[in-house]
Amino acid sequence: MLSKAFHAFCRRLDNFKDDLELIDILKMNIESGELKDQHSKYIFKRLDPIKHSHLIRHVNNNHTRKLIINHLRQTVYSAYIKDIYEEVSIYLKKIILCASRKIINPERFVGNHNFNKGSSG
Repeated sequence: MLSKAFHAFCRRLDNFKDDLELIDILKMNIESGELKDQHSKYIFKRLDPIKHSHLIRHVNNNHTRKLIINHLRQTVYSAYIKDIYEEVSIYLKKIILCASRKIINPERFVGNHNFNKGSSG
C-alpha cells in the first residue's frame, strides 16, 4: 500500500512533468510558425498590446521567438530541478517523521551488513 506522502509526491511530479511537456509543445509550435502572425507588428498571434505590454518591445521574427521560448524553457527546467529537490526533501522529512514515531524492528531490514572493526574508511 502506498503512503499518502508517496501519493502526494508522485502527484506533484506528474504536475511538473506536465509543465515540461507544455514547454515542449509551445517550443514546437513556435518553431513551426504556428504562433506567428506575419501581418502583425507583434511577435505572437493574439498578443494584446495593453495586456502584454512587455512583449510588444520584441521584433516580429523567428529568431526573437526562439530566444524567448528558449529562455522560458531554461527557466522552467531550472525551476523543475529546484522543485524536485524541495519535494524530495519534504517527502524524506515525512518518512523520517513517521518512522521516528514507530519502534523500528531491525529484523525488517534486508541485506548483509559487514562491519570491520578497527578499519576506517
